[in-house]
Amino acid sequence: MSSKSEQCTIGTAESDLPEDYLSELSETLETDYRAVVGGGVSPSKQADRRGVNTSTVCTNVKRATTKIIQRWRDGQATPHSTDQSKGYDIELVPIGGRNADGSPAAISKWTFETDLVRNRVCDHLSGRVLNACAGRTELPHPNIVRNDINGEMPNLDSQQDVATLRECYQDGAFDAVVFDPPFDLTQAETHYEGIHVSDITAARDELAELVAPGGVLIEFGWSSHSVSSWRGWEPEQMWLFQRGPTVPDVFATVDRKIQRTLL
Repeated sequence: MSSKSEQCTIGTAESDLPEDYLSELSETLETDYRAVVGGGVSPSKQADRRGVNTSTVCTNVKRATTKIIQRWRDGQATPHSTDQSKGYDIELVPIGGRNADGSPAAISKWTFETDLVRNRVCDHLSGRVLNACAGRTELPHPNIVRNDINGEMPNLDSQQDVATLRECYQDGAFDAVVFDPPFDLTQAETHYEGIHVSDITAARDELAELVAPGGVLIEFGWSSHSVSSWRGWEPEQMWLFQRGPTVPDVFATVDRKIQRTLL
């Protein structure tokens, strides 16, 4: 079992970037997107590196994101096979205004404190649910299992690095799995006291096995990369949570494991 003091190298960023789509961007758009989204570099720091205004980097990241989403959507329009032809929705969600309790609406370190995010996720929850990186916020669902690597989080059922969660739970044990990790080293160091998932790619592999046939994997991150391209999965929903003019959008994907039946 992992302890609060563990420091690991995160396995996200470059390994998860949509390389086929990035190759179609201009050199400048690709450079800024890789740095800010893939490398966790702040827009201001990337601007200093290039000797340009921060607004230029932010604009480039947003333009790249738009192009990648459109390219991804076009690619997903062609089904992987005849039984994967369902449509899906992509929704841009500006985050602003106030939550129901009067607090400012913003995606902070605790993602599900934001009504616009939490309510959308809860609409896709059913049956037994695993919140793999639970944090402090509890999702309002009657049958939810809470895991977090940080044992100080409230009401935990397990304290485990998500990359090794199959040591705790059986394959196919959950109808929905929510995966909302710190997306990069900067976020982990700033908001989570250096505690973060040891390997995002391995964690995704692990969590996919915990989803029962017919269930969903809901994942948050800096890119549209998800399990939807894997055999046996199909995309159901994507959200782009728009945080502001100087920070990248947060992606969230909902992918369903195809129900297998014997012929």
